[in-house]
Amino acid sequence: MKAASFIALLLAFSYAASVSAQDTGPGHGAPTPLSDAVAEAENNNAQIAAAYHAWHASAHVVQQLTALSDLQFAADGSGAANPKSPVAGHGGSDAIYNEVTASQKLPHPTEMRLRGEAAQRQTETQHARIAILRSNIVDQVKTIYLRLSYLYQMYDLDDRGAADLAVLIQNELSKYSVGMGSQAEVLQAQLERIKLLRETTLHHEEVGGLQATLKALLHRLPDSPDIIPEQISVTPLKRAAGELLLKTASQNPTLKADAKTITAQSAQLEAAKTDSNPDFNLGYTFAEAAQSENGGYILTSNLQLPGGKGINAEVAATREKLESLRSQASEDLLRQLAEVQKQYVIVTSSDELMRECKEGLIPQSKAVFESKLAGYKSDREKFGPVIEAFVDELTFENDYLQALLDHETALAHLESLTGESLR
Repeated sequence: MKAASFIALLLAFSYAASVSAQDTGPGHGAPTPLSDAVAEAENNNAQIAAAYHAWHASAHVVQQLTALSDLQFAADGSGAANPKSPVAGHGGSDAIYNEVTASQKLPHPTEMRLRGEAAQRQTETQHARIAILRSNIVDQVKTIYLRLSYLYQMYDLDDRGAADLAVLIQNELSKYSVGMGSQAEVLQAQLERIKLLRETTLHHEEVGGLQATLKALLHRLPDSPDIIPEQISVTPLKRAAGELLLKTASQNPTLKADAKTITAQSAQLEAAKTDSNPDFNLGYTFAEAAQSENGGYILTSNLQLPGGKGINAEVAATREKLESLRSQASEDLLRQLAEVQKQYVIVTSSDELMRECKEGLIPQSKAVFESKLAGYKSDREKFGPVIEAFVDELTFENDYLQALLDHETALAHLESLTGESLR
């Protein structure tokens, strides 16, 4: 009676776990290549689009800074003589006059040119920072895509393991029902199977979150069809570490933006030095007396001399900011090169682990399992060692997939760091 109850309980657990696994299986549909997902993000991502609009807007600022200020007009009419009018005294105190004044500020030509160049360099810096944003978004797309591919392959591995365990458990339950099997070993096998199904459920939850994030990066609606990744395959790295470091120093988006920022700040410093140049104002006034044929005009000009202390302070502040940017660029260079070295180590170490799993651990564990299974079928081996050998084989296959994921993810990071296509 106890044996029958135990068997029924195990079968109930098995059925419930199987239903859960069926509910959490991977999506279906044609796989989307990684290159297509990257291109879609580059073309449709809202952050990239907003950055491009801001960059285009900054180009108009350059035109504003290099254009003359607005021409100012003023008109005045009165029934009394204007003592400042060129016709004052001719029309009497009750003379009616009309006066029109036009004035224009004329900045120093060198100052205007350098201010325009500084604004142009700022625009180029903003464009370089779009490259950083695009690189970061593409890196996120690649990382999520590769993680999804790994999880989908883990679905298949766990489903196959759970199905194979179900067959082994059923065989052992048949033996147990006639008094030959081991209750403890059946329970161990069932727990291993439930563990696999639970992992599938956890993977399903992670896939849901990754799909939502990836759709947002590609500017898709949350309820749009899931993005099915292609299976991960090994991409050999054919570049030496030294070559990757050189490519990073010359092509890394962050370092290129740093160089643009330093150039822009240098131009800003040169423009600040020209603030000591005088600015001119040119004015023209024409007055006409209504009851007299006499009229006149006045041409005025004045010179605006900037204060020395304020200019010196602005130049000093601009120079200090330039030195700060140079220090930051030096720090960024070391950090980016260190990250390249780190990712290169991950690629090479995961290469070794994949080779060890593929050529050694997985074939050996399969051979051990098959040997144990053959002994079990001929009643020369107990059920427990068969389950242990089976779990070892699944573990090594999981280790291989994890190493493959680490390898491809590090390769994706290297592409972002070096600005090179390594696939």
